[in-house]
Amino acid sequence: MIVLVEGPWDRFFLTQHIREFLEEAGWADEVYMLVHGDDPGMDAAVKCYARANQLAHIEFPLQPGYGNTARHIRATKMVDFLVSMRMAGHTVGALVVQSHNSVAVSALETRCRAYGIECVVNRSLLESVA
Repeated sequence: MIVLVEGPWDRFFLTQHIREFLEEAGWADEVYMLVHGDDPGMDAAVKCYARANQLAHIEFPLQPGYGNTARHIRATKMVDFLVSMRMAGHTVGALVVQSHNSVAVSALETRCRAYGIECVVNRSLLESVA
């Protein structure tokens, strides 16, 4: 299974938490590739988790020159990647971990659902920062 992991970039995440989030989604034992945005925080933890567990991972760094739309463009590209992988016969999903009500995260969830991609939203971090 190919899983897009999206979450806050402004917090420190330990690699071990990625496994916990995947287990809560029911995907921990099915994952063979992770997709992330290549930012600090959650994305860095996803990268470390992938390397430690010998999983392939695809990075989508922000592209310079797009200003305020850069995160939206990146999210669109990540979801489009999942759609193309599903069309190629892979099982795909998106795991969204929230620490605040982010417009970008909500847009990613909406886009995934519009394309029929299973999207698990973990809001447990909302409680820890409230």
